[in-house]
Formats: sequence, C-alpha cells, structure tokens
Amino acid sequence: MAYTLDELSSIAEIRNLQERYCRGIDRADADILRSVYWEDAQDDHGAFRGDREEYIDWVIPVVRERFAALQHVLGQTYTELDGDTAHSETYFLQHSLRHDGKAYACPGRYVDRLERRDGEWRIAERVTIMTFFYPVVDSDVEKQAAAGFVAGSKDRDDPAYFQAPLIRDRALAG
Repeated sequence: MAYTLDELSSIAEIRNLQERYCRGIDRADADILRSVYWEDAQDDHGAFRGDREEYIDWVIPVVRERFAALQHVLGQTYTELDGDTAHSETYFLQHSLRHDGKAYACPGRYVDRLERRDGEWRIAERVTIMTFFYPVVDSDVEKQAAAGFVAGSKDRDDPAYFQAPLIRDRALAG
C-alpha cells in the first residue's frame, strides 16, 4: 500500500501523541495529558470512566500516591485513517515501582478513536485493555543509586524537561 505524505504525517503525529501520553503519565504532568486528549474526550481506564478533566483529576493523584516510579514502554501502533478520523491500537508495557520497593509490570493496549481538528490529531475516545500483571517482586533501588544513575521524578524537575543537558554540556565543552 502506498501512503500519501498527509497519511504518513498523520501516522507519525499519532505515534508522537502516544509517546507524549506516556511521558505525561510517567511524569504526572497534567498539561501534557491535556495536549493529547480533546476537551470532550472520553477515557475508559478500567477503574475509571469519564472525560478528559475527570481522568486527569483521577490519574495524577493515583500516579503520585501509588508509585515511586512509573515507566511506560510502547510497542507497535497500528493506525487506520479515514479522513479526519483515525483508529489506532498501541501496545504498551507499564513498569511500576511502589513506594514500598515492590515492582510489577503489566502489558496492555490503548485502543483509540482520534480526530483531527484544525490540523491537529488528539484522542477523542480511549479504551485501555490490560492483558495481565507480572508478579510483584522486590526492587533493588539502592543498587540504582549506588551505581550513580540520575534519579527521575514525577514532576517538571525530571531531567527530561531540560532538553538533554549532558549532550548540550558536552557540545559546549568540545
């Protein structure tokens, strides 16, 4: 199948939207989450069903209170385009570290209906499907700290917000 430039651009924009969602949820950043959903969007996240603002009001406290760290890894995204409407299925793996040092992971899929309004793609409706949960295990967070890795955070103090400071610093030094 040959794609037009508009179709390729739409597929790339939709994939970027999925990546932004993961960044927003992992950083507990309400502004990023707002940027991926239309104002009138609906989200079905199992224990939660509601609109964009209700979802954000529900999920941000859950992420902050339940997890010391959260990391979503995306797999493939399959997208079907129909003009200014698209349907996508994106596989993900969520890694979760609880505050008690217990870690678990769960794979799933985001099944979305997206709309392009004024040239911008966003989620209009999302259903999250969880496939199963890996067992809870003890995490070795001390080993991470002892190895000297930079710690992430669930806010705008996370190093990702600083536009790759190590790369920039190395370029200035070279």
